[in-house]
Formats: sequence, C-alpha cells, structure tokens
Amino acid sequence: MVKYAAHDSHFLAHIVQSQLNFLGAESSADLFSQLNERALSEAFIPRSMETSACSVVSDCALSMFKKYISYYDPESDRFLKTLCLCNALYIGKELLCQKHNICHSRLIFCSQ
Repeated sequence: MVKYAAHDSHFLAHIVQSQLNFLGAESSADLFSQLNERALSEAFIPRSMETSACSVVSDCALSMFKKYISYYDPESDRFLKTLCLCNALYIGKELLCQKHNICHSRLIFCSQ
C-alpha cells in the first residue's frame, strides 16, 4: 500500500478518507495502532508511540493534504485524525525512500 501511496497523492487522500470513515470516532491512539497493523503492516512503523504523532507533523506532510485538512474545524477530532494520517503517510514515504535507498524526488507526492 505504501508503494502505491508514494506514487499517487489522490490515492493517499482516498486512504485518509477511507480510514476516517472506517475508524469513526475512535481516538487518535487507536488510529495509529490500526494504521500500523492493518494499512501498512510491516512496511511502516510509526515514530515513537511515546511522542504525540500530531506534534511532529512536518510542513511537507501538511502541504500535501492542505486542501483536505482545510475543510475541517481545527479543534475537531476529525481534523486531528486527518492531520495524523497525513503525517504518518509522509513518514511512510520517508521510510520507503530510506529502505530502498531512493531519492525523495523519485517518489512524487502531488497535491494537485
């Protein structure tokens, strides 16, 4: 899944929406557990679970999904879940690049 996601931001946006619809009102901690177990399995391990994933959101990850995140109220749980997913998917891209020793420019995320 990460390999496809690294090539197509529209697919990433679909993943975000699918995960949010699937998870409903679950907490962000549950979101990361399920994201790791179901969506990305062995290909992705989230950053330290002791660190709040939402507090380490990179500008690059945020810019990829700006148009999707902007629809939500910044105080809502749905906004935080979307933001966390965007960041997790961006981290997945970083790890994929490291694992296969590829340049980031070869794995294109396009926000258009």
